[in-house]
This record gives sequence, C-alpha cells and structure tokens, in this order.
Amino acid sequence: MESQFTEEARIAWSSISSQQQHLLHDLKCPHCKSQTHITPTEGLVDNGYLLLNGPCQSCGTNITRVLNWPSS
Repeated sequence: MESQFTEEARIAWSSISSQQQHLLHDLKCPHCKSQTHITPTEGLVDNGYLLLNGPCQSCGTNITRVLNWPSS
C-alpha cells in the first residue's frame, strides 16, 4: 500500500527523521489491546497536530498516532 501524506505532513515527518522509529513503536491497539507499532500509510497536519495513520501489526485495525506539531 502506498503512503498518502499531505505536503505539509510530509515536510513535518521528514523534519524529525531521527525520531521516526521511536514515535511509531510502543503503541497500544484499541482493538486487540496488544503493544504494537505502525507503518504510516496516511499523514496530515490538522490544528497543530501531525496525524499518522497506519495498521496495527497484530490485527490490522487502523491506529492514529497524534503528535503535537507547530503549524506554520
């Protein structure tokens, strides 16, 4: 599946490349309750937050990682 990021989200996500893997691990899936990680398939910036969406590696449920992001 190809990633779909808005231009603003792509710039924001690229600017924190050294922290990306850390931010995508140790997430709790709301469906299967497992500690998991995601590979983002969608990204956007909304109201000062970088939203990264991707499937749970255990059950496939979509998980959103929300990061505080200073919008310009």
